[in-house]
Amino acid sequence: MIVRPFDVSDLPQGNLLRRALFIVQSHWHLAYAKLLAMNWAFVEDPRIPFAATDGRRLLLNPLGVDFVASRPHAVKYMAFILVHEALHGLLDHPLRASRLSDPAKANVAADYIINAMVDQFSKERGSRVHEEGGVFMMPPVGLLDPELSKDYCMEELYRILPSDPPSPGGKKDPMGDFPGMPGAPGDLIEVELEEGEELEEVIRDIEATNERIIVQSQALAGTTGPVDARLSSQRHLPKEVSWVSRVQEWARSRSEVGWLKPFHAPLFVSSGLIGAGRGGRMDIGDFVMVVDSSGSINDSTWDEFLSITQFIVDELGFKTVHLLSVDHAVEQAVSLEPGDRVPDRMDGGGGTRFRPAFDWVRRNTGDDVEGLVYLTDGHNSDGFDWGPPPYPVLWATTMIRPTGHFPWGETCKAFDL
Repeated sequence: MIVRPFDVSDLPQGNLLRRALFIVQSHWHLAYAKLLAMNWAFVEDPRIPFAATDGRRLLLNPLGVDFVASRPHAVKYMAFILVHEALHGLLDHPLRASRLSDPAKANVAADYIINAMVDQFSKERGSRVHEEGGVFMMPPVGLLDPELSKDYCMEELYRILPSDPPSPGGKKDPMGDFPGMPGAPGDLIEVELEEGEELEEVIRDIEATNERIIVQSQALAGTTGPVDARLSSQRHLPKEVSWVSRVQEWARSRSEVGWLKPFHAPLFVSSGLIGAGRGGRMDIGDFVMVVDSSGSINDSTWDEFLSITQFIVDELGFKTVHLLSVDHAVEQAVSLEPGDRVPDRMDGGGGTRFRPAFDWVRRNTGDDVEGLVYLTDGHNSDGFDWGPPPYPVLWATTMIRPTGHFPWGETCKAFDL
């Protein structure tokens, strides 16, 4: 693969890439800032018909650029391609795709999501990416199905796509013969390390750059539009950490906060009075683990949750860890101290209500706990109007799309993608 780096500012004033970049600059600062941060290069490789990125480089096939230049609406097509690659880079899609078992399928999922974002951005401005009047025009070979991509992240859509998902190859351009990409690996490529570089260091640099771009763009804009907000939130989705590790680290953070509290939080919430905080690790409070035992949680997830509980009992130093099995009521409650063993199985099997667990905590601890983790499928019959409690809550849920479902507390998905 022959790679020829170049500076876009050195191209002639009327060059297609410069004109397309100006459109991006005029309409979408976030994407423009990412494009400026990338290293541009021409690449003569038939596997990259138009463009590709590894997160820090933007590779463009000059033959593909020339073909786009020959089409009607060439500038709008190229502006779309530039935005498309910029958003892939901002969401770390190249790295995330490489960590899945089928990177080509992951590329398809990522393309659906990016194209839907660009379409939504255009729709908010009165056009669509397949309309001539829009700012960005998607090449007809692009993958777009907002009903399919919805608000999924790449890993979620990857999980539900068939093993042979649709690809852009072979599509026909009603305005001409815009080439498809049969057999091409897609536009997400792995990072190519230079001499002396370490992969983890490069990844940290890319992610730090992306974070800086998003923060600065939000500050310049003053407000965050729906698409930019979605971009920002998807950047912080777990990319490689298992859900077990996420819950363990959340509990660890609660143990660290617990003995550093400057005042007694439950006393302040209930009475408005400020009381003395805790003086050290020997004074750390209780922790609560709740499992939805209505029958909606499969055995393997149950077992993982119980192993998390054992880790918390053994390693994090809480005074007591309360393990509750709750369906429509608290069916079983086990209070564990360091050295105790977590039970292998617990009672349950009725409907699902969330409030009984929180009522139990209030009656038995006075709400003086460092945090609560609730494993559930997210479906309950008693709503959320009775919350939130005066302590942190993490909903570990098996829902595919929990965004917005839980009105309070933090959320993590109780499965690995």
